Amino acid sequence: MKSKQIGDAAERLFQKALAASASGDVVQAERLYRLAIGMVAGRSEPRHNLGALLRSLGHLEEARDLLAFVLVREPDLAETRYALGMVLMGLGDYPAGWPLYESRRDLLALKVIAPILGFPEWKGEPLAGKRIVLFPEQGLGDNIQFARFALTLRDRGAQVLMLCRPPLRSLLQQSLDGVEVLAAEGQARWASRTIGRCSAPCRDGWAAPWRQSQTPLTFVCLPAHACAMMPPVSVSPQRAIRCTRTTLGARCGSVMSNG
Repeated sequence: MKSKQIGDAAERLFQKALAASASGDVVQAERLYRLAIGMVAGRSEPRHNLGALLRSLGHLEEARDLLAFVLVREPDLAETRYALGMVLMGLGDYPAGWPLYESRRDLLALKVIAPILGFPEWKGEPLAGKRIVLFPEQGLGDNIQFARFALTLRDRGAQVLMLCRPPLRSLLQQSLDGVEVLAAEGQARWASRTIGRCSAPCRDGWAAPWRQSQTPLTFVCLPAHACAMMPPVSVSPQRAIRCTRTTLGARCGSVMSNG
């Protein structure tokens, strides 16, 4: 077959794979993605999508290899950086996965909006004597899981303000001694108004709740079981029952649909 014919055939396979994946036929989608890769080995989209699909199926090692191959050729693909970051963290390689996970902000579909403020995002600088505000991001479960790291910032000498969604305020207030907790709604628009209500202006830096778990100051210096060492968020049985009724969403790797 001529080059154009091969390309056209690979595109047809790719489109059929997209349709199979959308319909939930993951076996057929995997087969078609592999055929498309075999016909046009250098094309990024089939490799990315197959990597994302394999991640959803729990085949993390092969997913890692496929996505890493794509990034070697196209290192600025935000979808692939994000997907590979999730795979690496799933494999326990957090130092490599966290930086790639930062690309979530470049994916409009995820709707991760960084607040626009008059002070910078915290990048891991020393915190003694500094004031920092933590913003909620993604679901309630993520906020509960990473809230414990506010205590790490407190212990490093920072004055910490944690913003949270209203249902979590009393839970976090009773669990995070020495951390100021305020309820806030929305994503970025309410930031300035809410910060204005804290007991002292927080203008030295801001971070997402998990930023402190990935920086060299905290994550890399802590042992692998650091999360288990952190004090758990405490909750009454009655509150636990109410929490089980809350639906928490999970995000999957994004899919490339065109070339």
